[in-house]
Amino acid sequence: MKRRFQERELEAGTIDTLNEPIITVDTGAKRAVSDAILGQAIKIDPKSSVNVEAKNINPAGLPITEASDVTVSSDELANSVFGRKPQALQSEEDVLTGAQWGTLMHEAMQWLPLAQYTQASLTKELDALVMKGTFTEEERNLLSDTSLYKFFSSDLGQRLINAKRIERELPFSMLFEGKRVYDTLEDGENLFLQGIIDTAFEEDGEWVLVDYKTDRVKSGEDLIKRYKIQMDLYKEALQRLTGMPVKACYIYSFRLHDAIIID
Repeated sequence: MKRRFQERELEAGTIDTLNEPIITVDTGAKRAVSDAILGQAIKIDPKSSVNVEAKNINPAGLPITEASDVTVSSDELANSVFGRKPQALQSEEDVLTGAQWGTLMHEAMQWLPLAQYTQASLTKELDALVMKGTFTEEERNLLSDTSLYKFFSSDLGQRLINAKRIERELPFSMLFEGKRVYDTLEDGENLFLQGIIDTAFEEDGEWVLVDYKTDRVKSGEDLIKRYKIQMDLYKEALQRLTGMPVKACYIYSFRLHDAIIID
């Protein structure tokens, strides 16, 4: 797969975080972004950062082993801004399929040309991605043509298609105030977070940020509660990275077929 499964598994609700090894704080980026790449765009003071590398789990709270180390378990991470604690572990086949579907829907949104589609023309374009080697036949069969078509035919999808400047899979790597993510951290401690912004497009000189989700939820409100902090961080990251303001942030749910605005 071209994209890490971790975030997609959390969205699918098919990973048991209690049994997963502790991991570093990584928002699902599929490639590491070095300080050298982003250093010119973002002013980072390495001395003020907290090394977010997991070492030990403390069930009582988020532990700090020493001044330069913050311990983060994957269970704590999954319950924070980048995921959630999922339902009981399903069958092995369901786990794989759920993770794959979320991953592949993001891949489709990365590689599909931004154009006006009919249902038939979209299906043809997805089939063409198999011929190009972007997807295997098995992966192609997991994609939802209908869900993708509903996005492109939606108001948000049309705004994206008509935009003059578009960024897809935009990586960032920067410091944030630690308490914005974990309120157990002390004042002055920072977290170094890496992530990839799914889509951003320019509209009237400002950005519109879009994050695609495949979570099993009943309403858009569930997604807002789950990802509000994440979207706020992504918004700030995009503004700091480009120097241009963000006018609106949306979560697009492929399960609800709806664009949820994040105020």
